[in-house]
Amino acid sequence: MLNWENEFVGATSLVVDDVETLKSGHKKIYQILNDFGVHNIVEVPVYDNAQLAAYLGCTDYSNSKGLDVRELFDTISYFITAEYNRRRLMREIERKSTYDGLCDVRNRSTLERAIRVLKHGVDTSVGVIYADANGLKIVNDTKGHEAGDELLKRLSNILVSHFGDEYVYRAGGDEFVVVYPHSTKAEFEKRYKELAEDFGKAEDLSVALGGSWTAHSEEVSELLREADKKMYEDKANYYKKNNRRRPRSD
Repeated sequence: MLNWENEFVGATSLVVDDVETLKSGHKKIYQILNDFGVHNIVEVPVYDNAQLAAYLGCTDYSNSKGLDVRELFDTISYFITAEYNRRRLMREIERKSTYDGLCDVRNRSTLERAIRVLKHGVDTSVGVIYADANGLKIVNDTKGHEAGDELLKRLSNILVSHFGDEYVYRAGGDEFVVVYPHSTKAEFEKRYKELAEDFGKAEDLSVALGGSWTAHSEEVSELLREADKKMYEDKANYYKKNNRRRPRSD
């Protein structure tokens, strides 16, 4: 509101012990403070990752002997900035331990935790989908690994567009898993059908799919095996249909 940085170019903080001193040289700031009945003010910026995050300050403080108001608020600002940095670092560490670095979906360790919660927690319905890219090795061999990475990103983006990044996991390599709890069978089957249609329309992207649903999440391990089996059957049909032998690492 004060926009004091433009009035006091180069200043790192604003300390005015007597607002009346601003009356002649800084009329705009004086008018604002005077309208609010402010007699003195201290204001320091707080930064987060070198970006202005907030201002910290007070008005009408007591001019106690031996108290350096600027130093006090600069010190408080320093510790707030340090706390911003600490929290941001913790968020980054948590995200790196939770999300896959390439596709920005949850990673295998997070998938394993989710399975444990479903298996041993409150019983609920859950649907599982396995999705595996067909022909990734050929793409890597003929177009390079960057092209292969882009293919995996496209695959994961389509999964996220249907289920949200909260329920999509990269299990490893070109294999992705969707674990979608608290859904009815009809809702899950509808989403699965729409997903398969989207993959079918995608250019230069072939994906093997397998999905299963159960009303009891304690059966999630069996559900995973069933969905995985269906996905491998779909992949086998793809290679049979295209008269190709499946590469060892595909």
